[in-house]
Amino acid sequence: MSPTRARAAAAADADADDADALAACRVFLKLRALAVWDDLVGRECDITLVGDREPCANARFAGVDARERAFAMEALRGALGTHARARVRCEDVVSLSMRRRDRESADEDETRTMTCDSDDERAR
Repeated sequence: MSPTRARAAAAADADADDADALAACRVFLKLRALAVWDDLVGRECDITLVGDREPCANARFAGVDARERAFAMEALRGALGTHARARVRCEDVVSLSMRRRDRESADEDETRTMTCDSDDERAR
């Protein structure tokens, strides 16, 4: 579920009148999201952009901005060359295929794919 839809569902919930409970929920979700992003930092990934059928670039994931609207990438390699650092808008990304950090328990080629979609894309 997208964050926009999750907020709408929470607002429609009968128990959503408790401002303290909503604030605690927001803090919990933000800390959980930060832990996920932190775990991804330093991992190699393949990037598929809107309009592409397969990955068009690869890079090392370096983070996400505070509003989770742009990914920070290092050593981005794509059709326009290699860039030491780059900012990729989340709305332009269809998927990030992350390589596992734990090589001892997995095949070298095993990846996990995160699919990013926006409410705008689903509405079309």
